[in-house]
Amino acid sequence: MHRLSTLTVRTKITLGFLIVAAIAAIIGSVGIWSTQQVRQMALLMYEQEVAGLRHAAQAQNNVVAAGRAIRSALLATDKGQRIGDVYFMRDFIQAASIEINKLHDLIDTDEGRATVAAATAAINAYSQVIEELAQELEQAAMEQVPSAVIARLQMEARPLGETAEMMLNSLMLEKQNTSGELAARTDSIYASTLQLMLALTLSGALIAIVLGLMLTRDLMRQIGGEPREVAHVATTISTGDLTANINTHRAHSKSISQAMSHMQASLSRWLPVKYAALRRKAPMQPKTSMHS
Repeated sequence: MHRLSTLTVRTKITLGFLIVAAIAAIIGSVGIWSTQQVRQMALLMYEQEVAGLRHAAQAQNNVVAAGRAIRSALLATDKGQRIGDVYFMRDFIQAASIEINKLHDLIDTDEGRATVAAATAAINAYSQVIEELAQELEQAAMEQVPSAVIARLQMEARPLGETAEMMLNSLMLEKQNTSGELAARTDSIYASTLQLMLALTLSGALIAIVLGLMLTRDLMRQIGGEPREVAHVATTISTGDLTANINTHRAHSKSISQAMSHMQASLSRWLPVKYAALRRKAPMQPKTSMHS
């Protein structure tokens, strides 16, 4: 405290502004940090979860479409339609494989990679069976579809297709759940950051008020009153009027007002004595007469 009391007014005001500026910098840093965190969460949600959900959904749609295409090929009434349905089936299976590979590139956890690998294996197993069925359909005559092809479609291909669809559906649900968790984490970061910034803002405002009051009190103690009143008293004394009323009731012992009060009292005692001494020492002027 003694060291603070010896600081100059300029230093105290500068320190006060530096403290307020530091608090403002902390508030700004917290805001920037929280904004960066929310941005990272949003990017993660889009680049991994939303994009992954889209790839899983498209892969599932393509698997379903491939199953419909192979069944349509079985029911085709002419060779051209059957071949067209087989080509559609192959396109859908290829598109499903592309989507599942894109999904695999977005996964960054071992558990997620294992789930995607299981879904990929299910799609490959399904595509292998329906490709074999498609080749048999391409070689079969139009008059009749081999009963073995129909039986294999029902007993082998259909369960594999349902398994692939189920695996892809579980991936979609997993991505939805992960997106919900990221949204909850983002909301938690926002809430905690909001509370912290409110606390820092209120603390900064209170500290600024306290610093302002302390600086004002210190200046008033050093001046000894309102600057306008002290300036008026100083002007009055400078004109030689020693009757000015100086209010030193709340003035500090080392304030300007106290110093001016002591100066006024000293001048009031010293000036009359000095004037009297000057009069006694002043030589008498000789009287002269005028002769015409």
